[in-house]
Amino acid sequence: MKKISNKDDLKLCIDLIKKIDYGYNHELFLNHVPEILKGIFEDGATAYPLNLTTDFFKNLYVEYLLSFNPKFILDKNSENIIDKISQYATRNEIFIKESFSFDKGILLMGKVGCGKTLLFQCLVNLLRLFVGYNINSTKVEKLDANFIPAYSLVEMFSIKGYEMFGSELYFNNNRITLMSERLFIDDLGSENIVSNYGNTTNVTGELILRRYDKGRKTFATTNLDPKTLKSFYGDRVYSRMIEMFNFIVVDGEDRRC
Repeated sequence: MKKISNKDDLKLCIDLIKKIDYGYNHELFLNHVPEILKGIFEDGATAYPLNLTTDFFKNLYVEYLLSFNPKFILDKNSENIIDKISQYATRNEIFIKESFSFDKGILLMGKVGCGKTLLFQCLVNLLRLFVGYNINSTKVEKLDANFIPAYSLVEMFSIKGYEMFGSELYFNNNRITLMSERLFIDDLGSENIVSNYGNTTNVTGELILRRYDKGRKTFATTNLDPKTLKSFYGDRVYSRMIEMFNFIVVDGEDRRC
């Protein structure tokens, strides 16, 4: 399929996303999707919008970020990360020239408040739109891409124990599974270490080990530097993190101040 790059198509994409976000008639939506855009939303599409140019995806991503949070600041620091995520999403070879890999997920590292969580929240929501809707029927299904904070994993573990790793869970009214093909974990290292029947458990570390064993692509954010991250999770988990993640640093200070 030809890569989509036209500005008019970008506007159509943004309009469609806004309709999906804020409620719409699905049959009407299907009737008004332009032929050139059907490849984005069609059943069986890949998780990443490979049929878009990197610039097109970046523009779409920025528009979505601003729609999600009008106060979002687009500066050299945030734009640098948006560029990398857009290259990754569209499999642009520029990404691997920086010694990164498409076979790994992404770990965003940076100070508190530098925008890591927002960048991934919007990415998850955006990716859900691409393959979450079947253009050939009225059946609507969410993409297998889930977002959950590390502290919520601990809260769920205190209720379900080890059963939660194989169970269907609910977070923010979304149905999720922790062994989904793509999982975004927010704020690694912020969670407490818990006790389960007398055994001390690092819940997020346990999840990372299980996802590593299953070959599941994982994404995460953290305020910790590599040395502190290794100390918090231990050598065994950190060794697997190196294999699982492209470590990308988000520069900048707290944007909430």
